[in-house]
Amino acid sequence: LLASSIKSYGLNDYKTAEVRGFRAMALQKLGRKDEARKEFESAIAVLVDPGKSLGGAESSAFRAQRLQGILNAYLHLLVGPDAQRNPKDTAEAFRIADVVRWQSVQKAVSGSALRSAAGTPELGAKIKTLQDNEDELQAVYKNLIAQRSAPPDKQLPTVIAAMEKRIEAIQKEQAQALADIRRQFPKYDALVNPRPADFGTARQALLPGEALLSIYVTDAGTYVWAAPGGSAGGPDAGLQFHFSPKPKAWLAEQVKRLRDAVDLTTGVSPDRMKFDVEAAHAIYQEFLAPVEGAWAKGDTLLVVANDALGQVPFSMLVTNEAPAKAEPGLPLSHYRQTPWLLRKAAISYLPSISTLVTLRSVASSKAQRSPFIGFGDPDFGQHTSAASVVSRGTRNLKVSQAPKFDEVKLGIDSADSVSTAAQVAAAAVVEVPELAALPDTRDEITAIANALSADLSKDTFFGAQATPQSVISANLKSRRIVAFATHGLVAGDLPGLDQPALALSPAPGKDIYSGLLKLEEVLKLSMDADLVVLSACNTAASDGSGSEAVSGLVRGFFYAGSRSVLATHWPVETVSARQLVTHLFERYSKVEGLSRAKSLQRAMLEVLDKEVAKDGRGTAVNAYAHPAYWAPYALYGDPGR
Repeated sequence: LLASSIKSYGLNDYKTAEVRGFRAMALQKLGRKDEARKEFESAIAVLVDPGKSLGGAESSAFRAQRLQGILNAYLHLLVGPDAQRNPKDTAEAFRIADVVRWQSVQKAVSGSALRSAAGTPELGAKIKTLQDNEDELQAVYKNLIAQRSAPPDKQLPTVIAAMEKRIEAIQKEQAQALADIRRQFPKYDALVNPRPADFGTARQALLPGEALLSIYVTDAGTYVWAAPGGSAGGPDAGLQFHFSPKPKAWLAEQVKRLRDAVDLTTGVSPDRMKFDVEAAHAIYQEFLAPVEGAWAKGDTLLVVANDALGQVPFSMLVTNEAPAKAEPGLPLSHYRQTPWLLRKAAISYLPSISTLVTLRSVASSKAQRSPFIGFGDPDFGQHTSAASVVSRGTRNLKVSQAPKFDEVKLGIDSADSVSTAAQVAAAAVVEVPELAALPDTRDEITAIANALSADLSKDTFFGAQATPQSVISANLKSRRIVAFATHGLVAGDLPGLDQPALALSPAPGKDIYSGLLKLEEVLKLSMDADLVVLSACNTAASDGSGSEAVSGLVRGFFYAGSRSVLATHWPVETVSARQLVTHLFERYSKVEGLSRAKSLQRAMLEVLDKEVAKDGRGTAVNAYAHPAYWAPYALYGDPGR
């Protein structure tokens, strides 16, 4: 097959390199490791070369899956349990692991970096249009493949012809726009297809006091790298490596135990809240402790993790299994004695190493920007659930059902209607959902606005004003911090919803879907924000099945132009959430030189060590020391300077 591919496509073609990668995997299985290594090296040099990447319909999840299989096999050869490891191979494996992550998330980050680097708003807008056209092209390709794959009697020739015509038009528009961009912006190609970061590049991006922790989970085991900031020593100085043979099933079980231990949807009474210290310590001991010497001296830990580890905020890992002794006083206060990782370091999360390099290659904005804009307490109108969340409840997604839609007859006569046909069809036969009101989110947005000295009359949008259109029409490029306090939805939370979304106020007389700010709208926003706050359930949750550990909404806001995103891993308790974000922004706005990550760490510790829950009469009922209250918030992206 390799000989045939070389003859048909050439020695350095992407397809040939892919076949060479498969041959390397076969040689590895046969125990011919030296031969396998040479084939891997030749194949991967082409496979990760941005200039060799395939476009059009071949830019698919299937190609990414094949590449991931090749790269994972090479990782196992370099630093697996049977490998004779050396510093050079450890550093090369570090780069290869990031290639896998980079394939799925780099585009979301490089989009905003490109527009910032372009130099002029006009050129930046042209680049954004080119990026949007590429997204549309991929969507039309996907629908075209689905149509052509359908049985002949189910195919729609008119729709197929319309999609083919649209593809041709987009490609012509792209060719012309690309020629203009390249003429005005010679660095475009180097920036749009950056090579994944090697260890030396990654370490140069770290600031003093920062340390990097990269964890890559595969079916064959888990690879862990850690390094301190600073450039002293040789190219691989400071890099420590650990391989864990623990199976994925073991990790999934520990993560499930931890997620169950912080689930507030069944109630927040102390008798139901026993934290699983054993599982929290097991994860720390298995993945972080073996490389502690490389990261422990830093005060800010930058974490890149995937699979099930994307579902766990590392701040609630336990560094010592010794249980905290029960003490007199408030229930849950004994968790103040637990040795949380939070006490050792502030933590920020990255979808890939390249993300940090890209974000920090963009100069800090010098434009005059207002401090804040916030959207909260949306009015769901007739779609508000009768079982609304009360002021001291959990900000959880509660969906009840209203009467069914009338039957909808579908008419598909253009390419544009194909992408929404499935949603319309689903909506035609299901019941209308209702969402619980979130009156406490008004207080949270107001607290942030006050901490940042914002103008409440101009910078906050509540009730019927908190609509997707208000977000889209706002000049977000002139705001340093953008906040949303509402329900966060993932695909499937509502019937027919096929992408992440934030629930805002629907248009008068319209269904609940008209109030959703979906990922596709987020990708079209233009921002210059230091931080986007997503104070909503599920915004950071990852299903653990992909190579990235950041939700679509977070990636979407990176793409739109934010340097960092604050998201939540699970439904938050309303009072502690308001206290935490208030502490966070009071510190961030008033303490000179305090980074976003350190501000979040101090706010978490404030809630953990000092705040308490009170009943309706103001009597303290329990401490907020349990991680269910302070740990859900996670900072993604650049931790700040």
